Amino acid sequence: MSETEHDAQQPLIATPERHLIGNALITVTDDQFCNGYTAGYLTYHVHYRDRIVSEREIYEFMIKHMQDVTHTDRWNTGFVLGWVAKMHEKGKNCS
Repeated sequence: MSETEHDAQQPLIATPERHLIGNALITVTDDQFCNGYTAGYLTYHVHYRDRIVSEREIYEFMIKHMQDVTHTDRWNTGFVLGWVAKMHEKGKNCS
């Protein structure tokens, strides 16, 4: 399904809403980004929290989900960001 087909099904918010994600204030025009973010966050929590992943697996995960044609670009972006946000919560910084 194309981005245009999804847009026809998902009404735009009359006034864009702002959501705080970490230190960033994100402006969204519909629920796609936030729905994707929640799904990505939960995906990491359920399927990855006890796994050790390589940088290659992270790269492949991001590419796969950014190119997912079953969702909108906004949903995919939110999904990947939610997954990364939950991964970051584990607490260890790359230094």
